[in-house]
Amino acid sequence: MPTGPSPTSDPNLDPVRAAYGYFDAYYGRTDLTMYAWGQVALLYAVRGGIGTNFSIGGYNGQTTVWDSTQSQPGYDVWSQSPSVGHSYLEKSVSAYTMYTILNPMVQGSSSIPILRSISPSTIAAGSPAQTVTLTGNNFFNDSQVFFNGNSRPSTLISGTQVGVQLSSTDLAQTGTATLSVLNDAEGGWRSNSVNLNIVNPMPSLAAISPASVNAGSAGFTLNLTGSNFVPGSSVQVNGTSRSTTFISATQLGAAIPASDLTVGTYLSVTVFNPAPGGGTSAALTLTVNNPAPSISSVSPNPVLAMTGSYTLTVNGAGYNRASVVKVDGKSVTTVLVSSTQMTARVPNNDLLLGQHAITVSNPTPGGGTSNSVTVTVVSTPIF
Repeated sequence: MPTGPSPTSDPNLDPVRAAYGYFDAYYGRTDLTMYAWGQVALLYAVRGGIGTNFSIGGYNGQTTVWDSTQSQPGYDVWSQSPSVGHSYLEKSVSAYTMYTILNPMVQGSSSIPILRSISPSTIAAGSPAQTVTLTGNNFFNDSQVFFNGNSRPSTLISGTQVGVQLSSTDLAQTGTATLSVLNDAEGGWRSNSVNLNIVNPMPSLAAISPASVNAGSAGFTLNLTGSNFVPGSSVQVNGTSRSTTFISATQLGAAIPASDLTVGTYLSVTVFNPAPGGGTSAALTLTVNNPAPSISSVSPNPVLAMTGSYTLTVNGAGYNRASVVKVDGKSVTTVLVSSTQMTARVPNNDLLLGQHAITVSNPTPGGGTSNSVTVTVVSTPIF
């Protein structure tokens, strides 16, 4: 009862076809067939059928399998004795009928779809509908691609390629999806599965608004424009996340607290998309401008010459912790009291008898030098 796979099947892709080839080569055969005793036993093991396709014969004997020391290792021999309660199967149908049962199953190995790769294998979450190409073997006109177990529109490209149309909904969320191929009309064979990775895209930051604010301002909402923003996107200021509102794939809002704005500086603003995929965008700069300082008065004025150091109180506006009082253009130790007042510790050799120019300087960005106020140092009290 010879059976065998399709002679046109590729033994490099069809393991059953390859096995028959090895068998025939060993025995010097060329017809790609072999007898089906083992297949008959397997058919019974899987499907049963005593009283229809099979009967029990050879009661109370045993099967001996030759070991590796014998001339044909693996060869099995049935004997009626000793009587150990074993029996063997006999087919109850003709060899031809058994052939018609077995051969479609054997030849069906050439119809098993084999999935080897997909392209692309990684897609950004939120992408529009698109086609993924599956590469493998044994694809047919009716081959159907399944996405996470659900059928999707499929197009046969060749016996080794099939395309599947995935919707934007399929690609909306990050995760690992599985793709497989079903050959329904060729025996209901389903392929192995291959993973499609749906990941967050790399964000891109195009603009921020406003691009500059004044130091000392209250907290505000920074508007960001770009692309590839996702609900999990996070706006970062100098690498630290700020409370972020997702508006769309091209817009985000970020809460910038007043604590970020106490003094003039350049803040690095980026957008971070979490894994899988994701990453950090290129940075844009949010400029925090120092105010232009001014002086309304300095006290005491005049100042009585003395040994030691002097403490001057400078009143005005536009002061912060970066502000520095200068005497005749020389910086002195400055203590911030409020945005309208500072104190300056001035060594006595910086306030000699005569008149001295007092200014306040704020560094860039923004900033500048205040108006000058004259302080007079006298040797005797003035009444």
